[in-house]
Amino acid sequence: MAMQELLVKESLSLDNEQIIKRHRFQKGIKRLIDVVVALVLSIFTLPILLIACIAIKIESKGSPIYKQPRCGFRGRSFTAYKLRTMYEHSSDGNYAAPKEGDKRVTKVGKLLRKTSVDELPQLFNVLKGDMSVLGPRAVPFREIELRIESMMENDSAREEEYERMMEIRSLIRPGISGMAQANGRSCLTVEEATKYDVYYVLNYSLGLDIKVLFKTIGTVFFQKGVN
Repeated sequence: MAMQELLVKESLSLDNEQIIKRHRFQKGIKRLIDVVVALVLSIFTLPILLIACIAIKIESKGSPIYKQPRCGFRGRSFTAYKLRTMYEHSSDGNYAAPKEGDKRVTKVGKLLRKTSVDELPQLFNVLKGDMSVLGPRAVPFREIELRIESMMENDSAREEEYERMMEIRSLIRPGISGMAQANGRSCLTVEEATKYDVYYVLNYSLGLDIKVLFKTIGTVFFQKGVN
């Protein structure tokens, strides 16, 4: 992580076009792979998705699908879809990520979060072009606002650095999974996760995607970094 932090700091002064030019050709290939993978996974995981939706409806009231505006490509807003893992309206006004033993999370939701099945509806986001299979995290706008507000009160220099990192990470479509999810998931701090996202954008390659994919599979299989 120390080497990654150094590379991130050195790259914050780069122009956006310089960063984009690094992987312009590979972005086209990445989009093609995204569509094929999302289409295949959507077909094969449809039974799991339907069973999960039924289980959610049986346990608690409300829609089994949770919708939330997220920060996407070039900072544009899009609606991200996930399976609902908390009781309806329990997260209204509470933007803290669920922790172990959080009473807002349903029993079914706990299982969905551990197995990452709650992410399956985002395959639709990939097919729409909002997201990639792998990429930076799709961050809620409110999380960004709260982070900036906190920094404004304490450290204006860090605030500028954070805003620049958020700008860089939006140069690639956000992903269902990515370096942050594969290297700690919910156990990472916001700052650590953001640095992983920026590192991914600055060093993107199809080879890096393969490494992240295998690490993600291992993380999900062994349920590492899940609260």
